[in-house]
Amino acid sequence: MPIFEPSIAGEKELSQVGYLITDEKYEEALILSKIALKIFQQRNDLKQINFATGRIYHIQGLMLNRENKLKNSANAFGQAVVNFQNSGDKFEADILQEKQIDSLLLHGKNNADKKLFEVAAQSYEEAAIIYKNRGEPIKSLEIRAKAYVFRAASVNNPSDRHDFLTKAVYLFRDCGIENPRIQGHLEYYSALANRSSNPTKAILHLESAILYYKKIGKKTMIKNCRKLITELSKELF
Repeated sequence: MPIFEPSIAGEKELSQVGYLITDEKYEEALILSKIALKIFQQRNDLKQINFATGRIYHIQGLMLNRENKLKNSANAFGQAVVNFQNSGDKFEADILQEKQIDSLLLHGKNNADKKLFEVAAQSYEEAAIIYKNRGEPIKSLEIRAKAYVFRAASVNNPSDRHDFLTKAVYLFRDCGIENPRIQGHLEYYSALANRSSNPTKAILHLESAILYYKKIGKKTMIKNCRKLITELSKELF
């Protein structure tokens, strides 16, 4: 036993929990945390009750994360944040909030890979709110912009895609990010939205899209744009 380990009941168990978490022995850590919680409840020590409860949620989040249940793990980490804040431990609260954000973003990315873009957008929007509330507006704007990209991918109507991508581009610009892929998509879907009503304007959007796509070597999209330009040009002449 380390010489600095607390000897007071409850605190002693929580100290051991820290080592168990480091060793990824989450089941044992959870049992000890619940024992500590009961001790603090018997003493009616509200501060330590919140701390022990936060640790329980922390461990549950880690276990859910290990099972790849990322949305549930994010929820558990979020509960841990609340309890650690109530216990007055900002350090632990900040650590768990980072874990909450990581779980949300990974959950979003995994769902985007499965083409479940609506679910991905929701996770990114939750993460954006957390960043905003913790005083990181630039990061919040970036994540919200990515959520709009997922929103755009979740709809089929060109006008709707255009609207979501427009919001994404403006937010990226607000946080100092130039994203040629998103800007190219914006121009492409702007062309589709104007195809019937204004073919000339649509062609201009497609020419602009090609310039953006060239920056990132999007050969398929460049080919699609040129094909559409040819079709629209025939309609005009």
